[in-house]
Amino acid sequence: MATNPVPYERSHAELFLRRIVEPGWATGANLTWALRDPEDRVVLGMVALNLRDEVGSGEIAFWLGPAGRGRGLMTTAVRLVTEYAFAPEGLGLERVLWRAGVGNWPSRRVAWRLGFTIEGTVRKELRKRGERVDAWIGTLVAGDPIEPKTRWRNVPTLTGSKVMLRRFAESDAQACVEACNDPVTRKWLGQLPSPYTHDTALGYIRSRENEHADGTAVHWAAAPVDDGPAIGAFSLMAIRDGR
Repeated sequence: MATNPVPYERSHAELFLRRIVEPGWATGANLTWALRDPEDRVVLGMVALNLRDEVGSGEIAFWLGPAGRGRGLMTTAVRLVTEYAFAPEGLGLERVLWRAGVGNWPSRRVAWRLGFTIEGTVRKELRKRGERVDAWIGTLVAGDPIEPKTRWRNVPTLTGSKVMLRRFAESDAQACVEACNDPVTRKWLGQLPSPYTHDTALGYIRSRENEHADGTAVHWAAAPVDDGPAIGAFSLMAIRDGR
């Protein structure tokens, strides 16, 4: 996945059309579709299927501009492309691959809705703004139902008289560092990394979201009712088949 220039100007778009889109369709190696508004024909986004690497497999990529978001358009578009990719009268592929930088939750939501299995995280898999970043990788195989395989867990805010349970935020990282370096905490949670750093805390917070997306747990940060940094954590874990 190439890195887009910032700022992205008209000259970049023209180069993309000449060097990627037109040759891609001519050779059949990289198929790119535009999402257009049905009324005014304005381009809202893009879906591409890269077929260059190996027989029977393609990698899907997509983006959606602000005007098209929140309408389910990308899910519909990617569904159409994957159905075409697998159909015998289409491309007859055996597998479609999806990759996205860790933290790109809108992209992961689309992949989840369409039944992609999230295979895991690969370190330094993608380039972004001149740096290599970790990426999620998912696959959809011919014959897989094109629908969610798991339930994506919501994190409701629960409010009591003195404390509320809410979703963790990255701003809670320092509170996690202080709590997890405390001698009493460490006495009862002997598996905690030592030392427990700010990066460790961020990794912990981000992993909570992974488990929400997998449907296996719901995690809350405990905080004062007037908000502020976390003062504790509560979880429902190992959720399977309604148990």
